[in-house]
Amino acid sequence: MAYSNWGGEVVLNHTRLIEHCDCVPKTAFNLHSNSSNIDNIIDRLYHCVLGSNLDCLVLLYKNTISAVIVNHSLIYPSDTQSEFQAMKATTAKYLFVHDEYQFEILTIDGRKIKVMFKDRFGREWIGTSGLHEGRGFSF
Repeated sequence: MAYSNWGGEVVLNHTRLIEHCDCVPKTAFNLHSNSSNIDNIIDRLYHCVLGSNLDCLVLLYKNTISAVIVNHSLIYPSDTQSEFQAMKATTAKYLFVHDEYQFEILTIDGRKIKVMFKDRFGREWIGTSGLHEGRGFSF
């Protein structure tokens, strides 16, 4: 979906997931955490929500990664934040591995971000968020 000039698209195994765009993960997927920090993060609106549980959840807003949660723990933002923020300025490809998850991140001209990963069931998640992205712009 898109609102204003910003939006996103989420694809799971080649199927678009409209319900994963422009949503609040806590209410959209009935998520709850024992961590008040994570609970606050999942109670905000994001352009793309990759994943539907706290085993692996990637949250995109505009052209940035807002948060990555793996195994119910917040792994981004963290010490790697400066690496992710530096990616915004250029077109770059970045590989990030945490536990059993491998994230491929592509920034496009500082205007869009694309994140790809496979969950523990082998399902492929792809999310693109940024300027002129999402329903009304791309399709």
